[in-house]
Amino acid sequence: MTGAGAANTEFESCFVVDPYFKNMPALGMEIPRGWRASSALKWALGDIVDVSDFDFPVNVWVRVEDPATGSAYEQFPTINFSYDPGAMPMGMPSLPSLGGMLSGLFGGKRPAAAAPPAPAGPPRMTGAIKAIPGSAVDAIVKFLLPRYRTLPDLRVTGTIMPPELVEQAKQLAQPNVPTEPAGVRVEYTIAGRAFEEEITGVLRRWEVPSTGPMGTIVQTNWHLYGPVGMRAPAGTLASVRPLMTRAMGLNRINPEWIKLRDQVTMQIQQQANALWQQGYDQIAAAGAMSRQIHANSEAFLQSFEAHRQQANAEWNQNRAAAQAAGNARSATAGFDDYIRGVNTYEDPYWGQSQHSIDHDYAWTDGSGNYKYSNDASFDPNIGATQSWQLMKKV
Repeated sequence: MTGAGAANTEFESCFVVDPYFKNMPALGMEIPRGWRASSALKWALGDIVDVSDFDFPVNVWVRVEDPATGSAYEQFPTINFSYDPGAMPMGMPSLPSLGGMLSGLFGGKRPAAAAPPAPAGPPRMTGAIKAIPGSAVDAIVKFLLPRYRTLPDLRVTGTIMPPELVEQAKQLAQPNVPTEPAGVRVEYTIAGRAFEEEITGVLRRWEVPSTGPMGTIVQTNWHLYGPVGMRAPAGTLASVRPLMTRAMGLNRINPEWIKLRDQVTMQIQQQANALWQQGYDQIAAAGAMSRQIHANSEAFLQSFEAHRQQANAEWNQNRAAAQAAGNARSATAGFDDYIRGVNTYEDPYWGQSQHSIDHDYAWTDGSGNYKYSNDASFDPNIGATQSWQLMKKV
């Protein structure tokens, strides 16, 4: 599908909800009409099997697929890794003991009965893989592919480095947290049909010192952040990529859920750290801490529930009005209150597209590629082999 074809595609709204916290919407999506979305949002609450679950207790997986062609784009869970050159401290309680105690965190909420079951496919999503830090390509080839692409005839045919991936890595870089973008091309068959796929991600790495009964330990954490796959029948990926890129650009993260995620993660880590500092023998004190955390979280959730009902009502009203007026962008106006960090541009190929607010100017080549700058005199057409058009902010 060409860029012009993507602009004419109709989209429909769907949400990824958090079944552990009253089906709170975590992500809003606009997917091509007729395509089908599957998702899973998983917390380690009540399912602690490794110490790393305390550091990486939540993850999300989404796949959107065209049932007619098998084309699909997939947001893989972030793959977390940790490396600790030292041994685990002696006297650590058994994992079932820690897991049972932390399962009471926030009331030990399990998915609501009305929530659909998590789709088959994504394996364990929380915690970290114990591994010595490697390259971004290694993370994809040695860990992501064996976990999510267990196909007997899969083969890696090359590497890719899209400009937007390089830009994403620059935006994610922080002091003492270097980034490395990478992408690979793969080919395989499913039910006798040949597919091609591009999988990209950004590797981030940082060190975390901690002090416990055995002294100070420096743990190296690294993860393949936001890995994405785009697949299509062999020979057609270039034509359908603009549609999938546009659809992914319409995703909306709910900042209220981000606040909840950060709060829960922080309190899980605080409770785990308390155990380390106590030498693991004051279980009663840790239990009292868990009950207090539960009470604090209930108050937060009650406040959110009132806000969510109001926001949903406003979003539905705006969407209904937009559908009556035939305005596709206004259909998400209510949920746009949740958006942060993007600008909307008039795209000469797709109608509209959204990009980070970190840049004042954005250009498109109509094939899903973009260039950015804060320099008003910058012209990407100088020395380029393709034509770039400057987009106007809405």
